[in-house]
Amino acid sequence: MLDLKTVLLVVVFIAALQSVVWLFVWLAWRRLYELRLIAAASICFGIGVLLFVVRGPAPPTWQIIADNAIVKLGLVLMADGLARFLGQPRYPWLGISLLVGQVVFWTGAMELAPADLSLRINASTLFALTMMGFMVLTLARDRSQPRLLRWITVAVLAEHMAAAIVLSVIVTASPVTESSPAVLGQRNVWYFFESLLFLVSFFACMLFMVSTRLSADLRARNETLAAEIAER
Repeated sequence: MLDLKTVLLVVVFIAALQSVVWLFVWLAWRRLYELRLIAAASICFGIGVLLFVVRGPAPPTWQIIADNAIVKLGLVLMADGLARFLGQPRYPWLGISLLVGQVVFWTGAMELAPADLSLRINASTLFALTMMGFMVLTLARDRSQPRLLRWITVAVLAEHMAAAIVLSVIVTASPVTESSPAVLGQRNVWYFFESLLFLVSFFACMLFMVSTRLSADLRARNETLAAEIAER
């Protein structure tokens, strides 16, 4: 049986490692400025999950809201970074408005129904489905990356979306409360483990996309140089 705190710490480590990798890649190829957003997304994931780990047994309302908002900010940055990287239309207002709406909704839910976690979990699921749906649309529109790689990435996103839906269904069918010992315990460990697998899988897909982009840029430069030499 997996231990929740161990899984969360692994998520923090993986997110931190990924952010370092993206920063080094950006430093090596400054023209790939979009990778800064992907690195910032990994940093947000790591910080948000780390705050989950160090959270006390009875955290204040603002801390619960802030921890979850940081993780959601990471998803917004990831979606925007992917759209920038692929040269696809961006809708920053969508992510920002959804994030603000989540903070407002969570604040109201914590004040009016603090024991009903299903409200917050379902709201988080809706947020994740919207942002990841936007990422799927971005990949479907793109033609700069190989088709197989794009659809593998779509499958990775779809699997995580399905996991979020399953979590919401479980919580709605069998409500949990703040007093339940399983709220932040073993009941949700499978979802955090799946989130860990999602982070690793998406990271691998992005690495292949960066490699494809660099190869295409190098090919274009060689063709331009060859044309200049032939002209001379």
